[in-house]
Amino acid sequence: MDADRLRWLGSNARGNFLLVSELIHGQRKGSIVIPEGKLGRGWGGFGLHLKKTLEDSLLRQGHYGIRND
Repeated sequence: MDADRLRWLGSNARGNFLLVSELIHGQRKGSIVIPEGKLGRGWGGFGLHLKKTLEDSLLRQGHYGIRND
């Protein structure tokens, strides 16, 4: 699959946001919008949850040398 990610910082009347889109063969297939939140906590909170999710997934798959069967 030929996929690219597009990241864009924007703002509107509600504040700043990060838009992340996936493009496949030049067409947008999905997007998420992450609001900055107060003092950047929206982005920071999203990053923490994403990191935890990825770490948990890798642990379940045994990528850290630990198997949780």
